[in-house]
Amino acid sequence: MIQTKNLKLTAAAILKWSQRLTLVSIAAYMLASCSKDDHKVSLPAGPYSNGFFILNEGWFGHEAGSVNFYSYGADTIQKNAFAKENDGNGPTTKSATLEDGVIIQDQLFLISKAGGAITVADAATLKQKGQITLEGADFRSMAALDANTAVVSSGGSIYTVDLNALTISTKPVFKGNNIKKLYVSGDYLLASNDLGVDIIEISDWKSVKHFDGPTEGYVKTPDGQVYGAGDDLLVTIDAAKQDTSNIALKQPIWKNAFTYNAPSLISSSRQNAVFYIATPTSGYSGTSIYRYVKGDASSLSTPFITLPAGETFYSTGLAYDKKNDQIVTFSITGYTESDKNFLRFYNASTGALVKSIEYGHIYFPANIVFYN
Repeated sequence: MIQTKNLKLTAAAILKWSQRLTLVSIAAYMLASCSKDDHKVSLPAGPYSNGFFILNEGWFGHEAGSVNFYSYGADTIQKNAFAKENDGNGPTTKSATLEDGVIIQDQLFLISKAGGAITVADAATLKQKGQITLEGADFRSMAALDANTAVVSSGGSIYTVDLNALTISTKPVFKGNNIKKLYVSGDYLLASNDLGVDIIEISDWKSVKHFDGPTEGYVKTPDGQVYGAGDDLLVTIDAAKQDTSNIALKQPIWKNAFTYNAPSLISSSRQNAVFYIATPTSGYSGTSIYRYVKGDASSLSTPFITLPAGETFYSTGLAYDKKNDQIVTFSITGYTESDKNFLRFYNASTGALVKSIEYGHIYFPANIVFYN
């Protein structure tokens, strides 16, 4: 915010200025100077610029992964939007699994594991621009370092990606153990694995510290605090100080013990709160979301959101929509063509259900990608 005292406007200066501008113009100028919408999302122009993408794993060996699209304010899902814009071709093959994605500088990177490619599309039009391939790849996660370079994890290694040429380095910059989610925190890269997290100094790609425990993550709240989680602990991570602290979870965070999917952990952009899907007391997939509000252990005492009976979360299961301050979830009733998918929108402050959309087909939804 620009403070009035910093404008150094004398009465005479204001009088002189008002001779050039109307009072309405002055008011509009001052309002624009003194207000900043921290939640405004800048979107490119195009048919897919006002909504978000739902990435689907696909039915391994039977049907390739796909991308659906939800347009804000709609009551339906635009199915197979990527194929529609690319002559019927999907972003991956039947033998790979579309698992994660990220938008970097208006380009949508669709990340497939199990030997698949990273497919790059214009985020506003979904027109494919290229593919990034690597022999023996098992891609997991991608994060931008700057406007020109990103990093991507594959198996036990991390590689750099040239965002302009859409090429990947031939040699890894870091080697670890089953590296999963990547997150850039200042001058450091957080890289999760099956045991915990490595804090890697980007300048020389050396691990400066490893912490056991926070295998799932990582997200940041408005106060700048970074969180990870693992089992029955929520972990704050200070990469610069190489320090952590633990918060006990009433219910452990859910994680896939059989294969990789993006972590079921999100944060708010308007309150210092994080949300996660809890491991069920019975069965495989979770049905409840818990919320932790900074400094309030009691916020973890009861579920924040619970699915209707007969449904479970699948894969990542939840995402945070900064534009509308909503938690968006995807759940399923089962794994046959007669089963249903549900996309639900919840108020991130109250947990109240805002809207539900039901749709069919076996998509195996993996994750949601927003512009924010």
